[in-house]
Amino acid sequence: MAMDFLIITYVLQGEVMNAALPTGLKMSSETIIELIQSDEDDIFTEYTDDEYMIFEALELQKKLNIKEIQEILGKKHIQPIINSMMSKNIISLHEEMVSTYKPKKIKLISLTDTELNDEKTLELLERVKRSKHKTNVLLSYFQLSKNSELVEKSELLTLSNAGSNVIKQMVDSGIFIENSKVISRLKSWNKSKNDLPPLSEIQTETIQNIKNSFENHNHILLHGVTGSGKTRIYQEFIKEIIDEGGQVLYLVPEIGLTSQLISRLTDIFADDVHIFHSKLNSQERVEIWNSAREGKPIILAARSGLFLPFKNLKLIIVDEEHDNSFKQQSPSPYYNARDVAAYIGSKYDVKVIFGSATPSLETIYNCKAEKYKYIPLNARFGNVNLPEIKVIDMRIKSLLMAENSKYSIPLMAGIQHSINNGEQVLLFQNRRGYSPVVICNSCGWTGSCPNCDVSLTYHKFSNELRCHYCGYRINNPDKCPDCGSLKLNYLGYGTEKIEKELEQLFPDMKIKRMDFDTTRSKNDLENLMAEFDAHKIDILVGTQMITKDANFEKLGLVGIIDIDRLMHFPDFRANERAFPTCNSGCQKIYRKTK
Repeated sequence: MAMDFLIITYVLQGEVMNAALPTGLKMSSETIIELIQSDEDDIFTEYTDDEYMIFEALELQKKLNIKEIQEILGKKHIQPIINSMMSKNIISLHEEMVSTYKPKKIKLISLTDTELNDEKTLELLERVKRSKHKTNVLLSYFQLSKNSELVEKSELLTLSNAGSNVIKQMVDSGIFIENSKVISRLKSWNKSKNDLPPLSEIQTETIQNIKNSFENHNHILLHGVTGSGKTRIYQEFIKEIIDEGGQVLYLVPEIGLTSQLISRLTDIFADDVHIFHSKLNSQERVEIWNSAREGKPIILAARSGLFLPFKNLKLIIVDEEHDNSFKQQSPSPYYNARDVAAYIGSKYDVKVIFGSATPSLETIYNCKAEKYKYIPLNARFGNVNLPEIKVIDMRIKSLLMAENSKYSIPLMAGIQHSINNGEQVLLFQNRRGYSPVVICNSCGWTGSCPNCDVSLTYHKFSNELRCHYCGYRINNPDKCPDCGSLKLNYLGYGTEKIEKELEQLFPDMKIKRMDFDTTRSKNDLENLMAEFDAHKIDILVGTQMITKDANFEKLGLVGIIDIDRLMHFPDFRANERAFPTCNSGCQKIYRKTK
């Protein structure tokens, strides 16, 4: 068995390194062209025009890469020319390894004479008085350099409204010195550190229980109901670790859905927090990789954060440990970040806290097997009551309108009641698009993906049929491709259809949708969450994005539409996955219930 494991490890080593290293740290090869001879006796007879242009350029610059030659010739396909020159023994080729990471630099301007006084100031003004632009630049420099001798060139150009050539002339004439400085691309939160908020009595007791458990166990399951203040407990341990000079890795399922968590952490720890996720560009990922290696205290990351080269890692927090997003599905290497965190904790003596309101079966089993220590947290912060949960039998509680049979009378009444009270509503349907199936009523044709052999989902906004697995898409047909019938029927419903129907049922309400189609970029998601938090949206319809941990003060009702679809999905983990999704959605109401 040990041998099998070693073989598997060897086979996957390259894939693991590919996933672990940021693109910017991976060396790439570059083809370099150099001149072999410079004998110009028969140059005009032996060389073509393109070859002669390359020859001239190489005599001046000694060596060129492929891209530079393409720019010189103004041509994209230059391989035949290169091959011809090689056959004539004019040039040689070799490969050089180059790094794709480039540090970010800013240009700084300072005076040549740093010991400035009134006499020298007048002397400088006298030197530039004939040029209006130079005078403006010098006066702008004096204005910007009140707190520092160094001034950013970009700020100087903006304030003086001058061109770069003016500053160059002043550098050449000895008035200014221009230098470069490497700066970080990583976001600064521009916050001061605040004190930790007070703990409740049960939180204080839970923290002590965890500390006692850490004496004999490296793995802790914090089983706390939604709203119990697990994040506040995490903050307490984070502060202790970083005060001792250690590092903390805080793993969350999806970074894009944790804006409130980021705000809570940065309010306390400010610039000690770095965020690591897939939407960062390759240069930013390199800088965070280097920061972790140098000992940056707190890294908030998705599953790939496990591969960062920590210098002194002392604590891993796996928040919402049950979430399926911790599992890497594709491409390889395939792993579950929760399990890898547990392995790191055992191998390197790192403390690990798994947090969840609905722990996974594997984690519960590990607690029963005494591999993990189980710590319950059963009360909400402030003794807020849990919301009332109602299950509606749709066989007897549906509206009388056939096309709206998915909405029960209690749900519609609850939405209206919440809106009348100035509260907001979340509606969850874990299927995006307008209709999941398009079928011909005449011949039975169904739109299906040629790659995945699954039904194509109709998206009304773009009038397309799309596959949600491989991305295949076609225009929605006006008639049946098989029989030509116009009787196409759109079965089922997704978030887009629910949004459109609610706009008709509640025309005065502000209704928006949150799913993959409406949140293509990180800013889209953050803006939508901010709008809902600011009560600019009355009803938010969405997929499982809206069930992630978030605090909305004005939220009065959460509706889960067609819960049977979640529980009877053809997967042996369907019920297990439905439970945390539905529980998280229902527990979002943080007000006291009557």
